[in-house]
This record gives sequence, structure tokens and C-alpha cells, in this order.
Amino acid sequence: MKSNTRIFLSLTFLIGMFSNVLAAKTNDALINEAAASIGNSLDGIKPTDPRAAWFREARYGLFVNWGLYTIPGGEWNGKITGFAEYVSWKLQIPAAEYAKIAEQFNPKHFDADHWAQLAQDAGMKYLVFDVKHHDGFAMYRSKVSPFNVCDMTPWKRDPVPDLQAACVKRGIKFCIYYSHSADWHEPDAGGYNTWDYTTDPNTRDFDAYLNRKAIPQIKELLSNYGEIGYIWFDWPGPYMTPERCRRLADAIHALQPKTLINSRLGPKDASKFKEMKKVAWDFKSMGDNQVPPEVVPGVWETAATLNAAWGYTKKEKDKARTAEDICFALVDVASKGGNYLLNVGPDADGVVPLPQQETLLKVGEWLKVNGEAIYGAGPTPFGAELGTYVPGAKPDKSGKRAFTVNKEWRCTTKPGKLYIHLFKWPTDGTFELNNVKGKIKTARYLAVAGSTVTVTQTGTVARIALPAQPPKPAPDTVLVLDYVDGAAFSQVKETDPRLHADGPGWRLERANVTDPGLPRVLMIGDSILQGYLGGVNYALKGKANVDFWVTPLWQSERFNTVLADVLDQGPYDVLHINIGLHGWPEGRILPGTYEPLTRAFLDVIRKKSPKTKVIWASSTPTFNKQNLKEFNSTINPIIVEHNKMANKIMMEYNIPINDFYSLLVDKSNLVGPDGVHWGNPGRKILADVAVKSVVRELEKEYKK
Repeated sequence: MKSNTRIFLSLTFLIGMFSNVLAAKTNDALINEAAASIGNSLDGIKPTDPRAAWFREARYGLFVNWGLYTIPGGEWNGKITGFAEYVSWKLQIPAAEYAKIAEQFNPKHFDADHWAQLAQDAGMKYLVFDVKHHDGFAMYRSKVSPFNVCDMTPWKRDPVPDLQAACVKRGIKFCIYYSHSADWHEPDAGGYNTWDYTTDPNTRDFDAYLNRKAIPQIKELLSNYGEIGYIWFDWPGPYMTPERCRRLADAIHALQPKTLINSRLGPKDASKFKEMKKVAWDFKSMGDNQVPPEVVPGVWETAATLNAAWGYTKKEKDKARTAEDICFALVDVASKGGNYLLNVGPDADGVVPLPQQETLLKVGEWLKVNGEAIYGAGPTPFGAELGTYVPGAKPDKSGKRAFTVNKEWRCTTKPGKLYIHLFKWPTDGTFELNNVKGKIKTARYLAVAGSTVTVTQTGTVARIALPAQPPKPAPDTVLVLDYVDGAAFSQVKETDPRLHADGPGWRLERANVTDPGLPRVLMIGDSILQGYLGGVNYALKGKANVDFWVTPLWQSERFNTVLADVLDQGPYDVLHINIGLHGWPEGRILPGTYEPLTRAFLDVIRKKSPKTKVIWASSTPTFNKQNLKEFNSTINPIIVEHNKMANKIMMEYNIPINDFYSLLVDKSNLVGPDGVHWGNPGRKILADVAVKSVVRELEKEYKK
């Protein structure tokens, strides 16, 4: 395999760097940062969960930020602030003085049907309405607090029933935004109103606020306004502990079990991450206007603005991003597996500024003929088209590396179809698609009925002949490529009966090869690997393209058969195996088969990927869950026997061994309550050793 000088020069200091990282951070911190970069693969609702079906099908939603803050429009007594909804916080307006502007709120032109129709014409499938922002003002009729649109304004009208009905009429899922922690009108709430109330958080009774206002208002909303698709929480601060998050989530699901919850329910504090997973928020909210550079597994969403503000801002009222910009952003997010929630800020009269409407409607026209490539579409199987990490760039404080975004084309997918989105028309009359391992059958323009496009395929390279100009003017011309047998790439599908004959199947998490010059690593393991893969992924991010195959199949004779298909995803430079148990009494393989299966396993690797450097990691010890200081008397002796046998085989094959067993045999204090899986310190040890061994093998290749 070819070595890359630039890559391996950066790898020479990785071992020392990783040790320093581990010394400074808990494994929870590593997992949290990995989750921030790769999304929901470690948390949140599973993509296959029926509750997520509507969300993943929708892909595109309308966010409406509207409230008292539209009256000042980002200005107060001659002072100007960027975000209208933050005017009272930015300029420290006394709560009593801010409340007086409710007397001016009388939106004579509010039209719920117009808003919902705008969303429908824009091609949006759900609508999120701001029922209470950080200013604490409820934009619905609340019996919990008089600080609401019906009791405090001359309008005296609840917009939510009309808006919910208008959405239902058009098949649009109605959702709400609710600021659960920050409330500048409440002395006990979070959100940092220190100009009216005490600056000492120890004298605040946040639970009193939560029980008096936030939870009761959430219950009102879920009880009085029909089905709520999801609740978009925001700015939890340090106040939303796991216990409080759990209490709020339980209150929601007691009333509407299908309602989804976003990740801003609770803090990003690494020490709370493990507990937060148990709270079961459902989808990840990226940072405001943040689009990740690569494909992100799981269920997630990017919320973005149409100009530089969320709520109506006077200085931004005549500004809006172009339809071309929004179209690219929508496709870009969809091609990475996410949803795009685009915001509008109606003015105090309830009118969406015309420039924002025009942009939405132009994108809607494009979606009328190209929506097939967005709604329900999956992410790109390629990745190189997304861009590349800047060579030699060091990660910032959050661990992110500089990334150069390419905007020439994107790809979304459905079974049997690739949708190629061309934002820059090829000047030489040919579009070339690499790494296609199946057979492309036909090609056509999605927007031109009955069209055909010539495709010439040689091996894994497909060349598509194109005219000098696109067939129709559009921000994005979409090519539909139909491929044979629903298998454009040589991956084993989860529907393959081989994967279900003996167990629940498999999951291959593929790296997005945005920098093809990086070495490729495959980590194979079971639930033990799941515990430390976050740390491995974080440490090797930008240094290697790491695939993870988490599988129960080595308790099955099918394992070596499926392994051959997995290796087709390579070629891999390094393969790290944290082997499971062949032949143990609770498993599926008869005693005496462990050694031949292990040798067959290595023979498959030699045949399919002879240049791959293999690292073997022994099974970890197991302890009695009734007394964690004692070994499991049934399983642990078999682990010892199998590890000895594996060591002998690896020595014959000249394969290096990570002796995970010896590392943890005297550390029963680090094992989890089940006696099998490891807590954070144990995971840290495993991640550290695994990364060091991988880097060592890569350095050997470089020195050659």
C-alpha cells in the first residue's frame, strides 16, 4: 500500500499527543467530543425507530420565531443589537419595563393559513413555532402564567390553535420551540438575568421555577393543541441536570409518547453525558447554522437563519439568503443524513418579510420537481465530494480541524438510486463518478420526464456524458442513476438472511473518505469495542479513516463468510480485532471449534487483504456481578483458555497482540455492574492501547 509522507509525519507525534489527551480528559469527554463530531451514532433515537420515520422522511422544515421581541426589532432607546429575541438580555432591559411592550402587540395581519401555505409552497414538511422564548413570554393562552399573549396584549388571541389546524389541513407536522431553562422574566429560572435578580445561583430555586412554570406549561401545550411532532428545547445551561431532564422528558411522554425531543434538553457537560443518554432525547440539534463537514450517523437536524437574525430585526428586514444558497444548504445537509430547519422572522404585524418569502418560494419551485431526491433520501455513500481537511491544520479548542468545503456536487440516495446533484456544471461535457462497485443501469434528469443520459462504466468508474448547458435553469440539476439489484456498493445488506440466522445482525460504520490520502483502519469488535470506539475515533480523527464493524457474529459460523464482504469495503492498512468468544457454553458454536474458526478468520484476511497489517486484542476478563471482586467462574476460565490459544496462533502468523486481559485482570474496580463491560477508566485504557498499536503499525509502513 502506498505511504503518504504528509500523513505519517503527523502520525509520528500522535502517540504522545493521545496520551496527553487521555491524561487531561475523561473517557466521557472523549465520547462527548466524538459525538459532537460524528453525531448521534452514540446517542439519541435509532434511525429505524418508528417514532423517527416522519422526521427522516420530511428532511425540510420551517422555523417561526415570533414574539414580543418583534416590536423593538433589535433596537431599544437608540441602541442596536444583532438578535431581536436577545434584546432584553443584551441591553439588560428591566423585566418590568420589557413587559410593557406587550401593550403594543396587536398583529392585525397575522394569518395562520398564509404561514402554513407558505411552508407548503416552500416544500417544507413540518413547522416549528416559538411558543416561549428566553424572554419568558408565552405566545399562547396559558393558565400557568399571566405573562402570555392572551392576558397581556390588546390582541388577546391565541395563535396556536389556528396555526396547528392550518398545518394539519396541509399535512404539515406541527412542532413547538420552548425555552425551558432560560426565562428572563422569572427570578428562579436560568438564563442569566442578573440585572433584575440575584447573581448568586445558590440563592435561586430552579426546581421551583421548573415545577411552577416550565413543566406545567409543557403539559398545557401537549394537552390542549393536538399532536405535537417534537419539542425543540434551547439553552439548558448548567441548570438542566440529568434528573431534571428525565423529569421533563417523563412528563412529555406521559402525555404524548410519540413526541420527539431534541438534544438541547440538557447540557453538553461531558460528566453528565452518560446520564443524559438515559434521559432519551431523540435527535441531535447541531449548533446554530452549523453544517457538519461529513456524513453524521443517526437522527439530527441543523437549524439555520434566512438572514443574520432569528427574530424580526429592523436592520435585516430587507435581507435574505438566495435560493441558490438555501438549495445547496438543504442538499448538503440531506447528503450528510440530516434535516434542515430554516427560520423566518415575521414582523410585529405577523407578516413574513417579502425577501424571505421570495427565497422560500423559489426553493419550493425546485422541490416540486426534485423533491424525490430530498424527502426520505439517505446520505452519500461516497464522501470525497464533500471537501477535504486542511493538510497540517491543528484542531481548534473544540477538537475540530479546518475543512475546505467543495460545492461542485452532492449525492443523496434511495434503494436502487443515486441522486447526483450538480451545482457546478462540468465544462468538459463529462461527469465522472468514482468508487462505484455495482452496475449503473440507466441515467436521466430528474426534472425532465422521459430524458435519458449516456453512461459509460469501466470497473468502478462511471462517466456520464452531458451537454454544454443544463437542460433547465436551476440552482441544482439532479441526475438519477438507477443501479442493478439495489447494490451500487459491495456492502452486505442488513436484510441478508445470512446475518440473521444466528444473531441480530451487524453494523458497519464507514468513515467518510474526505481525504483519500489518509490511511484506512478497520476496528472489529463486539460490545466491548462499542465502549471505547468513541475514544479511538476521536484520537484518530483527521489522521486515519476509521471504519468500525461492531458485530455479534463471531459467535456464529457465518462470521468468516461475512468478513470477506466487509473487507471489500477496503483496502485497509490496519485491521484491529477485539475478538469475542467462540465456543463458550452460552454461545452458538460447539466446543472445539474456536481454533479452526480463528485460523479460518486469519486465512480470509490473508486472501482478501494480504497487505493489511493485523492486530489481535484478547478478550477482557469477566467478573461475578454479585461480587465484582470475583471472576465469573463459568465464562472467565474459557476466556483464559481461548486467549492462550489465540496467542499461540498469532505468534505463528506473526501478528502483534494487545493483551487486554492482562491490562484489566487486576482492575475489577473498573468493571461495570454486569461484570463484563467496562466503566470510563477501563475504556480509556483500552482506547489508549488500541490507538498506540494502530499508529505503531502505520509508522512501520511509513518507515519502509
